[in-house]
Amino acid sequence: MEKKLKTPDKLNFEVTDLAHTWKKWKEEFSLYAELALDGKDDKFKVKMFKYLSGSRGREVYDTLTFAETENDRRVDIVLQKFDTYCNPLKNETVERYKFNSRTQQSGESVSKYYTELKLIAAHCGYGALEESLIRDQIVCGIKDTQVRERLLRDSKLTLKGCLDTCRATELSKERIKEIENTPAEVHAVKSTSYGAGARNKNNYETPKSKIDCRYCGRKHEPSKQKCPAYGQSCRKCNKKDHFAAVCGRNKPQQHKNRGNQKIQRVNLMCDDEDSDEYYETIKTVTGSPIKHVYATMNVNDRPIKFQIDSGASCTVIPLDKLKGLEYKIVKSSTVLTTYDKSEIRPLGKTTLKLVNAKNGKSYDETFIVVKENTTPILGNQTIQHMN
Repeated sequence: MEKKLKTPDKLNFEVTDLAHTWKKWKEEFSLYAELALDGKDDKFKVKMFKYLSGSRGREVYDTLTFAETENDRRVDIVLQKFDTYCNPLKNETVERYKFNSRTQQSGESVSKYYTELKLIAAHCGYGALEESLIRDQIVCGIKDTQVRERLLRDSKLTLKGCLDTCRATELSKERIKEIENTPAEVHAVKSTSYGAGARNKNNYETPKSKIDCRYCGRKHEPSKQKCPAYGQSCRKCNKKDHFAAVCGRNKPQQHKNRGNQKIQRVNLMCDDEDSDEYYETIKTVTGSPIKHVYATMNVNDRPIKFQIDSGASCTVIPLDKLKGLEYKIVKSSTVLTTYDKSEIRPLGKTTLKLVNAKNGKSYDETFIVVKENTTPILGNQTIQHMN
């Protein structure tokens, strides 16, 4: 069995925290000795220890003194001597300084941060105050300022409550990233007109996993790899990536007099990273409007009224709202497709400073610029960014 197990790496005596390194190495050696050196006598185990600890370890071994001559052949005594050598007396003031200056590192989870604080606190002599001081250091040391504000509002905050809140926030952010990277349809409220005497209701559309494809004429998931026409040649025009049954229907159609039509829904239709174009679907409706949620935001210091739509996958602003503002439109491969199969190609995209008028916080957000005179929309990604 000895040959089947990997031996521990050489013990590094040049590290800053020798005590921590020794503790980890000792655990690994003890497991190795128990599994691979079972049946070997202590004399053999001590020799193996001297070999695995490296040249520096053998130098340290030669400086050790043992009460009895035979004790230098007992591996447990040798480990105790190295415990004393690698664990010098701790300076409580220095350890407390390390504890108070330890903040959450970039990319470090709250659980990992908590573990590191607990390891340092073990040498600080805080006693009964240790748990509350760890809680305070987490509140002061975490990188997420919004979570810190939430924690400070709790006058009866415990260490457990602090950790639960931080972990829940981390988990929700991870799930949001997963959702944003998944090609799924999301829907906003649809306008519906009712006759006299009837109550107005919000009629919600149920999410769909498949779309009506304009290239094959069938329903499938919003991915070009799922389209049976992808890579096929049309028997009508000999061009690729569509069937003859839909040939001629894929040409962009120009729509005039859109007036004040409102963009009610924006959905990602093609999520392939290597796709030449990204299609987003918008639903335009007319008729009696229902009550929507609006908010006024300052865009480059100009107040603009936006419709808040968590069902929109991008943030849209009409060109006329940008008059008098400093902006630069860059080319965008995004294509907006209406439900009557026609396309709206945006003028491009631009980055503008968006300021929440209520709390004064500013964000640099990407806006899809359209020529049509529509109501500006704050999409899901911007809403999530603004929390």
